[in-house]
Amino acid sequence: MKSGSEVCILQELPISETDTADYQIRYFKVPNINFNATDFVELIAWQLYKLTELPLLANLSDEDLSNMVQNPTIMEIAKYPCHTQAVERSMKLVTEVSMAVCGETSKDGFIRTKIYSRQQKPNFNTKRDYILDTN
Repeated sequence: MKSGSEVCILQELPISETDTADYQIRYFKVPNINFNATDFVELIAWQLYKLTELPLLANLSDEDLSNMVQNPTIMEIAKYPCHTQAVERSMKLVTEVSMAVCGETSKDGFIRTKIYSRQQKPNFNTKRDYILDTN
C-alpha cells in the first residue's frame, strides 16, 4: 500500500500535465467525508471532484514530483514565511475585529480604519525618539 504522500504526489502528476490556460475561478466545495475510512487517503472520494494543481507544487517539474515519490526524504518545497511579525500582527487585528463587530462590511471598515489610524501615529524606532526636548 502506498503512503499518503505518494498517493497525493501521484494524483498531482496528471493534474500538472493538463492545460493550465483555463483561467477560471475555482470555487471551493467542502468534500463529503467518509467516516468509515481505514486510511486518511480514503477519507475523501477523490474521483468525484475536479482536482486542480496545488499552488505550492506549481513550480515543480513532473520529474521532481516523481523523485519525491521515489525518495521522500529529499522533499524540498519553497519555504513561505507564515509566522512573521506582520502575520502575527494581522492575526491579532482580525481576532480583535471578530470580537468587536459583525458583518463583512463592518469588519472591513474596522480593519481599514485601524490600519489608517496606525499610519497616522508617530513611529518611534529608537530610544532617542522618545526623549522630549524640554528647552
